[in-house]
Amino acid sequence: MVASDVLAGLATVVVVASCLGVAVMPEVLQKLHYVTPIGMVAPTLLAASITCKEGWSNQATSAWVVAVVLAVASPVLGHATGAAIRAREELRR
Repeated sequence: MVASDVLAGLATVVVVASCLGVAVMPEVLQKLHYVTPIGMVAPTLLAASITCKEGWSNQATSAWVVAVVLAVASPVLGHATGAAIRAREELRR
C-alpha cells in the first residue's frame, strides 16, 4: 500500500535528518534536541505505517504499544540526560 510506504519513508527521513543534526551541532545540549524526533516521531510514523498495511492486527497493536512507551519515555530520558550533562559541566568548573 502506498500510504504505508510513504509513512515508512517519512520515518526514515526523520531519523536521517535527526542524525545529521546530531552530527552538525557543536554542543552536546544542542545535539540532544535532535535525538527527540527519533524517539517520538519516527516510532509513531512506523506504527501508523504498520497499521495501514496490516490493519488492526497483533503487529499493529504491538507497534502502537512500543510507540506509546517511547513517547512517554523519550522526554523523561532527554530531561535526565540534559540534567546529567549540566551537572557534569558544573563539576568541571
